[in-house]
Amino acid sequence: MRPCHLVHLDLSHNHVGLEGTEALANALKVNLSMKSLRLAWCKIGVNGAGLLAEALKSGCALTTLDLEANYILGQGSAALANALSLQPINTPITYLSLRSNHIEDGGAVVLAEALKVNEQLVILDLGDNKINVTGVSALAEALKGAGYNPTHAARTQHDDQMLFARRQQDLIDFYGRKDMSKVGVLLLSRPLARFVR
Repeated sequence: MRPCHLVHLDLSHNHVGLEGTEALANALKVNLSMKSLRLAWCKIGVNGAGLLAEALKSGCALTTLDLEANYILGQGSAALANALSLQPINTPITYLSLRSNHIEDGGAVVLAEALKVNEQLVILDLGDNKINVTGVSALAEALKGAGYNPTHAARTQHDDQMLFARRQQDLIDFYGRKDMSKVGVLLLSRPLARFVR
């Protein structure tokens, strides 16, 4: 009943399951302080991803969501893509990890469609999935069409270089001492061109 000011919750490598995910999703719909939720290896599955997608649509405050290794498949990624596509106001998510979720080309295609309209996402981690040329082509097409904003027309090259450097440093800081060569990340830089690693 009293205000909760928690901003980061990490439940990674716990047996959260669908029931636990439902409880968290319902809480996120009314919580305005939570910015970061990590549920890596929590067995949330396709339905759990759908519940979290509904929470994102409700206007929750999350900016970071880590769903690594939860077997959400293409159906789960489609539900999340739908939330990321919500117009006219995008969800505030800037970092989304869908690493190791058995996502194939179909899931990558729907995520690519979401990227064409989403103006918030900065980092999308799709490493260690089953994405082939069709999915990569769709992502590449989304990257080509984004990045230009007339309000940034007066930006200088130096401004863009500094912004890119800051975002690269944020990425390095996030992963700490991990071997960056083993991290599969789609880095979305706005208003810069987007880069795929």
